[in-house]
This record gives sequence, C-alpha cells and structure tokens, in this order.
Amino acid sequence: MVKHVVAIVTIALALPALAAAQTPEPGARIQVVTTNNNELFTGTLVLLDTESLVMTTDRPGVNRMVSSSAIKYLAVGHHRSRGKTSLIGALVGLVAGMAVGYGSGDDPPGLFSFTAGEKAVITSIFTVPAGALTGLLIGPSKERWTPVTLSARTAIAPIATRHSVGISGSVRW
Repeated sequence: MVKHVVAIVTIALALPALAAAQTPEPGARIQVVTTNNNELFTGTLVLLDTESLVMTTDRPGVNRMVSSSAIKYLAVGHHRSRGKTSLIGALVGLVAGMAVGYGSGDDPPGLFSFTAGEKAVITSIFTVPAGALTGLLIGPSKERWTPVTLSARTAIAPIATRHSVGISGSVRW
C-alpha cells in the first residue's frame, strides 16, 4: 500500500516537470513546419503562447509569426558543445592510456624499469591531451531535432463589440 502511494506521489510530482520540459523556452533553436504548403522554418524561438509562435529565422533580420493552429510540426534542436566533445575525447584518452600502460605489464628490473601503474600514468600524460585535442577538432555533433508535442493549451480573452461584451475561449490538444 505504501509503495503505491509513493509511486502515485512521485508520478504526480514528476508530471509538471515533464510537461514543462516539452515546451521550448525563448532562445531555443526550433524547426517549424506549417500546414501552409508544408513550409519549413528554422530559427530561434522568441515567443510561444496559446495564439502564436514568434521566431527569428536563420536569415538575418527576418522574423516569422506562425499561428498556433498552423503549426503542423515543432522540434527543438540539440547538439554537443565543443567543451563536451573535448571532455569526451580526454576521457577516451585517459582510458586508452591506462589500458596501454597496464596492458604492457611491469618492466624487468634494470636502470629504467617501471611498474604497470607507473606506465599507465606516464602514457595517460600524453593520451589525455591528445584525446582532448581530437575531441576539440572534431567539434560538436550535427544538430539533432527532438519533436515537441504542444501540450493542451487554453486561452480566455475578452471580446468587446459595439453592442455587446463577451468572453472567447479556446482549448487545444
């Protein structure tokens, strides 16, 4: 019984975080396909609300406003930074250096003899920077696009005409 309560509470606490993670934030790289001739726009999100999406496209100085009802597909772009690829390269260099050093075993006794552990450290001194430099030169990965499902959104707005006042509402799934 307690396990079920803990599971339900955990899911209830996680759902808002999961829903928030699906909504792109201003400044995010996005791709939008519209229902109008399947036009594809790539750029940076400026604003996303219940009515529309505003973005700056990759063409300098060109902003685009897309009605929420005209959004057929929305995706957020992700790629690794140069620092992350450099770190990955350094870790690969560390593992390679340690493997080569330990794999070569202890040297026989003599003037310059090293244990396997000492050789692993010495080899890593060279392989870690080499791996980091390789990761830096390879650079960030190609941009990957993650589709975003726009969660249920509601909007309520006042409407005033010459002869009446009312409320307009919309719900979108």
